[in-house]
Amino acid sequence: MIASRVLVLAPLAALIMAGCRAPAEGPNAGSPARDKAHANGNAAPVAADDAMIIALVKSLCDPDRDVGEQAIETLRDMWPAKQVFIPALVDALCAKKVTDPISGERLLCDIREAAVPALVEVLRKGDEDSRCEAMRILARIGPRAKGAVAALIEQLQQLDSPTRFETINALAAIGSDGGKAAVPELITLLGHDDVSVRRQAAHDIGKFGPNGAEGVNALVKALDDPARLVRSDAAESLGRIGPAAKAGTPALKTAMEDKDASVRGAAALAFWRVTGEADVVIATLVQCLGDKGPQGGGLARASAAEALGTIGMETAETVQALRKAMQDDDSYVQVAAAAALWRITGKTDMTIGPLINALRAKPSDPNTARLVTNGALQALEEMGAAAKPAVPTLAGMLMDEKRRFDHYSVLSILARLGPAAEEALPNLIALLNTKDSPGRFRAIAVLRSIGPGAREAVPELISALEDKEERLPLPVMDALAAIGKPAAGALPELRRRLKSPDVRERTSAGLAIWRIAGQTEEIVPVLVVALKEARQGKSADACAYVAQGLGEIGPPAKEALALLQELLADHRAFVRTSAAVAVWKISGRNSGSIAAILPGLGSAWSYERANAARALGRIGPEASEHASALAKLIGDEDSLVRSAAVRALGDMGPGAKATVPEVEKLLKAPERSVRAAAAEALKKIRGEEPPK
Repeated sequence: MIASRVLVLAPLAALIMAGCRAPAEGPNAGSPARDKAHANGNAAPVAADDAMIIALVKSLCDPDRDVGEQAIETLRDMWPAKQVFIPALVDALCAKKVTDPISGERLLCDIREAAVPALVEVLRKGDEDSRCEAMRILARIGPRAKGAVAALIEQLQQLDSPTRFETINALAAIGSDGGKAAVPELITLLGHDDVSVRRQAAHDIGKFGPNGAEGVNALVKALDDPARLVRSDAAESLGRIGPAAKAGTPALKTAMEDKDASVRGAAALAFWRVTGEADVVIATLVQCLGDKGPQGGGLARASAAEALGTIGMETAETVQALRKAMQDDDSYVQVAAAAALWRITGKTDMTIGPLINALRAKPSDPNTARLVTNGALQALEEMGAAAKPAVPTLAGMLMDEKRRFDHYSVLSILARLGPAAEEALPNLIALLNTKDSPGRFRAIAVLRSIGPGAREAVPELISALEDKEERLPLPVMDALAAIGKPAAGALPELRRRLKSPDVRERTSAGLAIWRIAGQTEEIVPVLVVALKEARQGKSADACAYVAQGLGEIGPPAKEALALLQELLADHRAFVRTSAAVAVWKISGRNSGSIAAILPGLGSAWSYERANAARALGRIGPEASEHASALAKLIGDEDSLVRSAAVRALGDMGPGAKATVPEVEKLLKAPERSVRAAAAEALKKIRGEEPPK
């Protein structure tokens, strides 16, 4: 059925593309390079039948993802000469009807400005869900979406709109143009009679970071607001604006004496983020941590502990205060203090016990229980290998149906622990045998991270290969590959899957056989054929997937080198990047690899920027001459990109030493993941920990 739909689509695509070829003209007319571009579907089109294109857009909603992906790549080939498909593609994406939305959004992000009018039309006429989706796409397009600013401001002026969160995110992602338009509106709202409106405005200005600098004076004024929540959010936003809010430091210093502990704590953390002066604020935060008076409260004390952990300065006063707070009568404060103490000292002997106890405790108030559990799980995830003593408790949580909400976080922690999570095997196997689809996928990911120690799960994994769930075989084969030789019992089934019509399935089977049996002779030819088919089918994901697999095999895959080198010129950054790493791993060194990766750092698509950063990290120290280009992503509006960039700099090791000042700035980032990545990277760059 799948193959037949692809066959039906192929003649339609060919017919459209035949009418899209540019006439031969100019110095490159009839040249081999131009003919090759036509053969690869990369030539610029000039004419096509609009009705056929609309029919092609409809195929984006085909139940088979490969059909939809092929349609998207055919539409991409028509750009920029033919643009009639843009509104239809936008409508389908915003209505969430496209089978492969990621590829569709990538195409819109590549089209950039030309996609904006259609997205604006959705903002003005679409329903709530469609408008939210349009805003998310505009956020991914980023600064090139400045043509949507006016329409986004119209959305922002609807104070009770449920789309407000996405509106602000889109305007912030657009950058200075979004900030220039939005911040004056938000400043006006800081004078609104409704305290909830004032608080939201104070909070939203901070989302623009340095681009919200125009709001500094208004936020300073808001530090005197009668409502403590407005004062607290105003202080927090000044901190998010960072050094650009320097004019607000006197007011922040005054706010550090506010009668309310939550305001004092927020002002102290903001003062540090703006000035970098830790000594000035620690005394205030320590005082807030012990404030149990009427103006204190558990949340305020917990926030003070988190702030101390964020600043990370180890002093006798800080350590003593946090150790005392671990005995607080509020369990949330206990968890926050333990997590902060670990971030500051790196010692688990006195911190992991309270975190484990917090997971076992059952506070009577459900809101408190959720805060306590989330806080403990976040801290354990950051601890990585040091969280091993928590494995029995975490494993037990997997079997508690009342705690299914926590399973994702628990499994993430176990996956980070890798082989140290082996004690959880019985419960992971039990989860693998349930009907909980997301739980099964995540359990398989943990088994993969455990590696050879997960040999007891091999029979269940072999059984899972025969499961009818469409996406299950790929992660199962990846897990078997990670287990290696102990998974030899799976070889017959894996060899059978080398004949699968699905390119990705053949690739996963081949890699698993290689990892288990150590054989490449029968595998590399299969993967080479798979790569050729992926190119012909114009499947970006499949091309990248096979390329990554060949790169893992390394020098024995030299038979694929010529094909992979051709992909270095692919118009899709994701494919180029995967091929570039593979070429590097197979050939040992190839200057064209890095050249193919670097443009991805400037992609409009945040996922592609992050992917390019990771690729440079995989090349490692030999890519360190490009550390400065990578460091530019440290200020990216997307935290995923910032984390990927800073981890890649760490993987470059001491060769990235010139970027240390930039990496250190991320130690003050609002996101925990970014701060943790920066701390780990600095150790590697300074030579305290060898790059992986």
